[in-house]
Amino acid sequence: MSKPEKQLQQKPYAAYREDADQHWSEIMELAEKYGFILQAYGGSATLATHRAQLEQLGEIEYLRIQQMNGHCPKDFGCPGCLTADGALKDCGSCWAATNGGKWIRFDKNKQYKTGG
Repeated sequence: MSKPEKQLQQKPYAAYREDADQHWSEIMELAEKYGFILQAYGGSATLATHRAQLEQLGEIEYLRIQQMNGHCPKDFGCPGCLTADGALKDCGSCWAATNGGKWIRFDKNKQYKTGG
């Protein structure tokens, strides 16, 4: 253990920090479930509302973000994903083509399987 890490664990707030950090995966699962994650890496994440995603990033990026969050755009009324120029993508090669997205609307898809 490094010296700064050891000092951090000895601070009076170490137990509070550890208790709070245990909820990170819970928070991230909720953010994924509701499609708020724009990017996540190494214990940090950028989140945005659906309205902000659509207004600031546009429909093509919005649909890509929703797919990244485990949602198939067909499950919420879109004809499917879009290419960079706005054309409808072929669903045949999509990860969700076999069993659907990880989430159907905001419920876990019981048929979804990870790892191919």
